[in-house]
Amino acid sequence: MAAHYALAGLALLIFGGEGLRTAAIFDSRFALGPVQVGAQSLWVMGATLACMAALWAFFEHTLLGKALRATAMNRVGARLVGVSAAYAGRLAFGVAAAIGALSGVLISPIATVYYDTGLMVGLKGFVGAILGGMIDAGETAVDAHPGKTAYRTYLIQ
Repeated sequence: MAAHYALAGLALLIFGGEGLRTAAIFDSRFALGPVQVGAQSLWVMGATLACMAALWAFFEHTLLGKALRATAMNRVGARLVGVSAAYAGRLAFGVAAAIGALSGVLISPIATVYYDTGLMVGLKGFVGAILGGMIDAGETAVDAHPGKTAYRTYLIQ
């Protein structure tokens, strides 16, 4: 939290207190009954589904994905079979950075971005991961509601 406060103060100094919004990459609109849906929103939904499918394929069908999962579950055990925890950490950071960059590009025309927006987005992501039990991203997105939390907490322990 101390790092956040320091970085938030620095961001406020650099960017100012007013929010920023970029021009939409895809600015067409579609009528879906009485609702107008922007192409940018459809691209966000499509990118979300594509990222989920790519992450599933990565973790289920590649050696790097399986090594990353093994390190997350048991760091010592993964190290004993030759998986570098440091490399797995760099890989996880790189994947998260790529998803974050794509998300920022797609969401900036839809939502006004303020100097402290990162904390709110990161906090929501962290709470979602905790509610999902950090077990399965797909299950977390589909059924992370309070009724499942106690069961998932039991599974982790």
